[in-house]
Amino acid sequence: MLSSFILEDLSIVKNNFGGEFPECISNFSSNLRRLGMGGNNIWGRIPDMIGKLINLEMLDVAHNQLLGPIPFDIGRLWKLNIFYAESNFLFGTIPHSIGNLTELTKLFLDFNNIQGNIPSNLGKCQNLLLLDLSYNNLSGPIPPEILGLSSLSIVLSLSSNSLTGELPVEVGKLKNLGLLDVSHNRLSGLLPNNLSCCVSLVELYLEGNLFEGPIPPSLSSLRGLGALDVSNNNLSGGIPEFLVIFGVLKYLNLSFNNFEGVIPSEGVFKNKSAIFVEGNNKLCGGILELHLSRCNSKTSSKASVKLKIAIIVVILGVTLVFTCLLILWFRKKKEQKPTTTCAEHSLLQLSYQSILRATNGFCMENLVGSESFGSIYKGILEGSGVGINSHFRCRLSRQ
Repeated sequence: MLSSFILEDLSIVKNNFGGEFPECISNFSSNLRRLGMGGNNIWGRIPDMIGKLINLEMLDVAHNQLLGPIPFDIGRLWKLNIFYAESNFLFGTIPHSIGNLTELTKLFLDFNNIQGNIPSNLGKCQNLLLLDLSYNNLSGPIPPEILGLSSLSIVLSLSSNSLTGELPVEVGKLKNLGLLDVSHNRLSGLLPNNLSCCVSLVELYLEGNLFEGPIPPSLSSLRGLGALDVSNNNLSGGIPEFLVIFGVLKYLNLSFNNFEGVIPSEGVFKNKSAIFVEGNNKLCGGILELHLSRCNSKTSSKASVKLKIAIIVVILGVTLVFTCLLILWFRKKKEQKPTTTCAEHSLLQLSYQSILRATNGFCMENLVGSESFGSIYKGILEGSGVGINSHFRCRLSRQ
């Protein structure tokens, strides 16, 4: 009696098989779970009827000469766990049906000629651990739904495309991601502070974009970072001091930006083979092997210049306030200085007759007022030999 066999696993990986992709594969048993054809010289299209293999869990067609679009029916492989299709000549767009592959954990489509936008419904693949779409002709913004895939823990690579816009703040949801590569695109704007939430990052590649502004201080939380490349952007400001304390940082590329100020000489900055800073004309200092100009008082630190200016402004301000207070004090003292009266100075020099004449015999017209101690009179004294009349007031006390 002949035994019946059910084909579940077919692998012809890394041989020299050539020829066109056989369409008869789509007629294989629906029980086929693994199909490996990578590393050959197979050409032609991936058959549209591939969707008949509904129990397929792994499909490997990488490193061949396949061309044409990814079949829309790929979305029928709802059990597909791994899809390798890198290093071919595939073109067209990524079909939206790929969002149906909710069991997908690894998707490699890098090194092809795929165009169009990254479909946002890839965000439905919430079991993805690795996504590599690098080295294609993808355009448009990075869908926030992709960066919202907290399941991504191995690699997210979108490098070497034509992606535009800012890096979405949803990047902060990639708390388990080990490698993020968005290099060599047309991304712009500031680096989001939310990058600091990607605390598992070991490698971060942002080079070859249009990012601007400083490196956010919040990135100091990425203590496990071993490689950081921000070269060929429009970044500015000083070199963050926290990079010195990144003990596992072995590769740091800051070249061709607008950084300025002093380069530290500790940590990774001690290793010439680990740091690249060329193309930043306003940097100075650092280890001798970098051959940069020595820092002087004018270029050593922008912060120190600002500090000196602030100190001068404070000193001038305090001096001005003190001067104003001193002037007000003198004016107040001058106003409070008592005037010289006849009672204090002149009374002892006048005779009773002189006072009597000056007050016209203490007449009522010269009476100013009365107090409990006596009456106060006004009068006019004739100057002695100078022809000047002096007004005065005197008090006539009661005995």
